[in-house]
Amino acid sequence: MIGSIATIARRELSGMSIRSQILLLLVSSQILAHAITIFVISGVLVGEDRKDQLRVDISDVFIGVLRTIDPAQSASDSFAIASLVRDDTRFTTGMFESDAQPSMDREEDLVRAELPDAWRPFVHATPQPRELQFAGPRIEPFSLVAELSDGTALWFRPSPNVVARTIPLVAATMTLMLVGVPLALLAMWAGAYLVAPVARLSSGVAQFAEDAQTNLLDESGPKEVRKAIKTFNVMQGRLRELIDDRAQTLAAIGHDMRTPLTRLRLRLEEVDLGDAAEGTQRDIEGLEAMIDDALEFLRSESKSVELGPVNVTSLCETAVSEFADCGKAVELIGERQINVTCDIALTLRALNNVLENALKYAGTATVSLMESTSDNLVEIVVADQGPGIPDEMMSLVQKPFNRLPVVEAGAEDAPRGFGLGLAIAVECMERQGGRLALSNNKPVGLTVSLGLPRDRRNEL
Repeated sequence: MIGSIATIARRELSGMSIRSQILLLLVSSQILAHAITIFVISGVLVGEDRKDQLRVDISDVFIGVLRTIDPAQSASDSFAIASLVRDDTRFTTGMFESDAQPSMDREEDLVRAELPDAWRPFVHATPQPRELQFAGPRIEPFSLVAELSDGTALWFRPSPNVVARTIPLVAATMTLMLVGVPLALLAMWAGAYLVAPVARLSSGVAQFAEDAQTNLLDESGPKEVRKAIKTFNVMQGRLRELIDDRAQTLAAIGHDMRTPLTRLRLRLEEVDLGDAAEGTQRDIEGLEAMIDDALEFLRSESKSVELGPVNVTSLCETAVSEFADCGKAVELIGERQINVTCDIALTLRALNNVLENALKYAGTATVSLMESTSDNLVEIVVADQGPGIPDEMMSLVQKPFNRLPVVEAGAEDAPRGFGLGLAIAVECMERQGGRLALSNNKPVGLTVSLGLPRDRRNEL
């Protein structure tokens, strides 16, 4: 039953705007808070024992006065009675006829129990007019009467402000808490209910920025948020289709280009081109390498990210040993056992591209691990002693199909690239929440840092 009501309420609220929901929240919280306050002040939550204690508290002044007066010397013209009536408006003297006055037995018994034995037969409790209703827990207003020795009576009529002061401080504090607690709880609920869809949208946008293959978002929440999520899902679907179409198109182009390139290579073997044969063969290999780099760049964009704990030391050892087995001068320095959170395939691809660049342009490279305490990253540092990169070109070379002018104008036998190696490495690092940074060594060389989040589970 409660679950059905909650489902209906959630469905009705989801059709309202955020402004309407906030307004409903404020109005509902105020109504609930005041209702609880009235409920407590009216005495509904106060038991009979507490009401009895309140009746005794109301009577304390009257009881204290009678304890100081001798019943046999209690005429209305006595000095004590006359002074009391003159100084305290709650006390008056007058006639009292017990047969003509209605009696309040419970109040009489409570007051008489606190009085000396000599006064008990002469004290009565009678109702007060309704306009003098006491504040605090709901009890019937009453007056107290003491029969004096000369046949008159001493009346005590508590005023409402006196009664209000008899409410314990604890009860007042609880009332204030009951006003504030519902507001706090409703504010917490509002934060969880109203902000959660916005937070989910923000998280979805961040995930899509790193992985184009992430799932579509659930279209729930306030009207404005649902509209934004729906628009984002449409945009995400179109971008995903665009990426897939581009990958398929370039893959098809790459496949179709390989066939004529293969035929050219075969014909080159049958035809004697003399000195031009070597240059033609190099151009064919360059075209094939360009196709492979372009397809690899597209694969890095479309591959889904699979994060998990990885021993980054073992990963670096694997990459370094593969290059060393091919006769390359690369070395892992200062091995340390450190775990990171990353995608193994993407990290290896980024590291291999960086190492390949370093070996291509510098001939040697070293790999080391560093821990950054400021941003909790583990950095794979690849350093070489090559020509380096001008500072003003650092950001340019990290974008696709951008090469340094010196590479563009290099000799025919100089190492050539197509400006995709670092771009692929940057893409691989950013998609898994890492980073790639470039800096020049002094006096020569280049340092490339691959930063990955440290695996926090090792510290638990």
